[in-house]
Amino acid sequence: MPGAKRMRILLTNDDGVSAAGLLALKNALQDLGEMTVVAPAGEQSGTSLALTYLGPIHTGPARLADGYPAQKVEGRPVDCVKFALLELLDEPPDLVVSGLNVGLNTGVNVLYSGTVAAALEGSMGGVTSAAFSTVPADGGQIEWAAEQSRRVLDMLLDSHDGTARTYNVNIPEATDSPPVCVFTRQATQPFNERYRAAGQGGDKNSYRLETAPNPIKRVEDETDVGALLAGRISVTPLSADLTDTECLRSARGSESVLA
Repeated sequence: MPGAKRMRILLTNDDGVSAAGLLALKNALQDLGEMTVVAPAGEQSGTSLALTYLGPIHTGPARLADGYPAQKVEGRPVDCVKFALLELLDEPPDLVVSGLNVGLNTGVNVLYSGTVAAALEGSMGGVTSAAFSTVPADGGQIEWAAEQSRRVLDMLLDSHDGTARTYNVNIPEATDSPPVCVFTRQATQPFNERYRAAGQGGDKNSYRLETAPNPIKRVEDETDVGALLAGRISVTPLSADLTDTECLRSARGSESVLA
């Protein structure tokens, strides 16, 4: 899939059809080819691979802030991609792009992210997919990150071998020159989490989950977290296969047999 080819692109996100990051990414990628935007009607952050199957999804026309036509789905990011691939599009797209998410999706956050889940759904449907996220920052950060997203995507397309893969891309805070882009593995460091009391009413108590990254003791350049700490763009190939290969290899090499 050469980068110069005019492509059919499906664009989605988890922040909703009116999100600024969706518009910025559409503008950065629009000249690559025909672009179809299918996004949640509202905020769907943290929904991971959840989908709607106990009831119907509702869809309808929408427009981005610049008037570009879109389709809104009252459902999850996965619903958007699945609906587009199975029902909306006459033929499969060449590429599924998810984002641009304002907030990094690195480490274990990958397992919760609706942005990443939409890209995974695309690759499970046989389409190469990429999820793009960046740090929250002022001063044109979203537009700059969208430009870097395009730069990374061009690189990925130039070397693409035709296999449907998922790439999770995280972009650091804006700098004067384009950051180095590195391939990384996903970090596994858990969050520092707690529930904070948020109110009480009648026989119900309310709590809000608060999360913060645990302090990084050393920068590991080979992980997505380490790359971002070093000011680099992180590109992590992901797979829907969650098999613990080290455990599997050890189990197969042992004398014990699970009955």
